[in-house]
Amino acid sequence: KNLVPRGLAKRFPGAVLTNYTFGKYDDLTQPLLVNYTFELPHYAQFSKKGMAFYPLVFEDVEDFFETLHDNRQTPVVIPQNFNSVTRVVVKLPKGYKPVDLPKDFTLTNDVAEFLATSKVDFGTLSYERYLGLKKRIIEPGKNYSYLLSFYKAVLNQDRVPFKADKT
Repeated sequence: KNLVPRGLAKRFPGAVLTNYTFGKYDDLTQPLLVNYTFELPHYAQFSKKGMAFYPLVFEDVEDFFETLHDNRQTPVVIPQNFNSVTRVVVKLPKGYKPVDLPKDFTLTNDVAEFLATSKVDFGTLSYERYLGLKKRIIEPGKNYSYLLSFYKAVLNQDRVPFKADKT
């Protein structure tokens, strides 16, 4: 139960967890559904021209993927099926308009799939991101190369900022 609050505090100091629920973790016949909402005050980087910020992505799989290396000799074993949907909603401050959003992005291969979209409606920015692993055991070789290149592409996408200028 404390995993999400601890992880948020580590990755996003100052984050305020406003909602947190999870399904039955002892029922192995069903996927574990974890829902949480958090706010992160003062996250944007402001300049004279406007502001920029990056997608708020918080997933255990991101930390796991950081352990991947080109020279891995053993299989990657993922302890459970993993599918994640991240939805971010940002109300832009008055006097700002979006000027640059990350381009929509889709990537799929034999090992994993990823989709990211962003849009602005009535001054509110919405970002949705789906990440799913198709296999739980990934042997060294071709499939491992797919996983490694997949992760690098996802990481590049996550590092594209949203930008808004003063009006």
